[in-house]
Amino acid sequence: MDVRFFDRTNKRKRRDLIDEDFEAQMSSASAIFSYFLSKNLVTNKAKQINVFCDAEIESFNLQNTVIDQIWDVEVPFNPNEMLAIENMKDKITAIRNLLGKIFIPIFSAEKWDSEILERALESASNVDFRYERLLPGTPKKSPDKKHTVIVKCVEDIFNFKMICYVYDRKGMLCLKKQLIETWPSVFVYNRFLGKLSWLNNSEFEIKSKTSQWKSIVKI
Repeated sequence: MDVRFFDRTNKRKRRDLIDEDFEAQMSSASAIFSYFLSKNLVTNKAKQINVFCDAEIESFNLQNTVIDQIWDVEVPFNPNEMLAIENMKDKITAIRNLLGKIFIPIFSAEKWDSEILERALESASNVDFRYERLLPGTPKKSPDKKHTVIVKCVEDIFNFKMICYVYDRKGMLCLKKQLIETWPSVFVYNRFLGKLSWLNNSEFEIKSKTSQWKSIVKI
């Protein structure tokens, strides 16, 4: 199940700072929560839940029609309350509380097992709503087998980073380099996700599948 957040309170405009964008801050939080939720929740009700946060409404609305397994939910919440929180620990607590406020009524209405929700909330908050995965195709050995490169993609509340690590035959780290740091929104960082190829025994490149971006790394 995919969970996505939308800000109905603030007019959509170009936002140059992550501190001003509720939807971007909730991208990683909703992704990792969705991951843990989907591990144990089996339902045909919806494959995607769109959560619209609106400071102007007074009550929770679950009555919207589910179309093509996409369910729109309206929540009386002002995103500016979340944006105003600067301390990371406090923000993580606030995100967990918001998810609980939204999904406890959903689980109750659908008669889903509430223990699944509690486990998902606990697991997501324990990793600080931080999502880490390897770039597909890595680890990958150099042609001469002397080096192995691993590329980690790390997404948290405030940013997305792509970091490469190169190890020698003995497993010793000989190079660490950050390749990308950008907004934690799949619509932003997706253009940097691509394929890793060794150019020779001491150089490799990561080339995007959807844009002209590429990065060449020398050992």
